[in-house]
Amino acid sequence: MCERLRRAIATNKVNTHGHHVAVTISMGLSSVAPKERGVGGAMIRADQALYDAKHQGRDQIVMG
Repeated sequence: MCERLRRAIATNKVNTHGHHVAVTISMGLSSVAPKERGVGGAMIRADQALYDAKHQGRDQIVMG
C-alpha cells in the first residue's frame, strides 16, 4: 500500500502559480512487536526509518 501511494504521488505534478512541480514522499514504517505494551517503540523506530530514507536519497520507504 505504501509503495502504491509513493508511486502515485511521484507520477503527479502539482500546479502552483502556473508552474508544474514534482513531488515525492519518503516514509518510515515500523510495527508494534508482540512483547511491546504500546506504540512508543514503534513510533521511535518509524521516525528513525524516515530519517534513514531521507538520508539514503529520499523518495523511498524504509522499514525500521
